[in-house]
Amino acid sequence: MEAIVTTYLEEDTGEVVFSSIPDTYQNLQLRLCCRSRRSAGDSTFIRFGTGGGDPDDGSNYNFHYVTASGTSKGGGAYANYAYMDLGDIASTDRPEAEYALCVINILDYANTNKFTSIIGVTGTGSVLGSGASRIYGRTGTWENTAAVDRIRIYNYAANFARGSTMTLYGM
Repeated sequence: MEAIVTTYLEEDTGEVVFSSIPDTYQNLQLRLCCRSRRSAGDSTFIRFGTGGGDPDDGSNYNFHYVTASGTSKGGGAYANYAYMDLGDIASTDRPEAEYALCVINILDYANTNKFTSIIGVTGTGSVLGSGASRIYGRTGTWENTAAVDRIRIYNYAANFARGSTMTLYGM
C-alpha cells in the first residue's frame, strides 16, 4: 500500500477533492479521520469522476449499510442516488477531541469492464446525543465503467472541521 495524497485541513472546509488519480493501482483505500461543524450529527458523502471532469452528480450510485449503536441495529439499501453515504461523523455536540474514523476500499477503480464498487466501515463516538458509539458497514456501486480519476468527499449539512485528515492510498 502506498500513500498517494494526504489532506490535513488547516481550516473548516466544505469538501475535499482528490484529482488526477493515477490508474496504476488495482484498488484504492480512503482513510478519513474527521468531524463536522454541524451541531447534531452529519453524514459524509462520496462521488466519483472520470476524464478530469467534475464528479458525477447523476443518480448513478447504489449503496447498502448495516449499523449498530448501543443495543440498537439497523440497515438499508438505496438505489439511484446522486452520492454514496459513508455514514455519520462526529459533530460539535461531541467533545472537541472526538473524530469519526472511516476506511473505504474502492475496488477495481480503473477497470473499464465493470462498475466501481466500495466496501468499508465508519465508526464514531456518540451521535445525536445518544451517548452510544455507532458503527456503519457500507457497500456500494457507482454505475459507470470509466476509470475513476477524481473523488469528491463532502458532508450533508456542514463543513469538515479544522484538524480533519483524509488520505488516499493505492493498493
